[in-house]
Amino acid sequence: MRNKLYTFLVCIPVLALVACEQPKQFSPSKDLPEPDSEGAKVLMDFCSQCHAPPKPSTHLKGEWRNVVLRMQNHRLMESMDTLSEQQIASLVAYLDKHASEF
Repeated sequence: MRNKLYTFLVCIPVLALVACEQPKQFSPSKDLPEPDSEGAKVLMDFCSQCHAPPKPSTHLKGEWRNVVLRMQNHRLMESMDTLSEQQIASLVAYLDKHASEF
């Protein structure tokens, strides 16, 4: 009984600290590779309008084109500004360059 009470008393403050922790703020200069590149700028300008910009490593190299085109279609259906062909090419090249290898 004493061990369970000790575990309970130790765990509650730890859980309270974890629950109260502030969410990490997204920082392009720290969270994105080559944050000043054209592809990173397109990522920040367009992708952040609906959600936090994804890290390039969240998909495999070669998968990003389909993701970008799916998001382009979503933007079109929502009557949002869409990316030009040049912006798509720049974004996909950037994401693939920094994508996960496996």
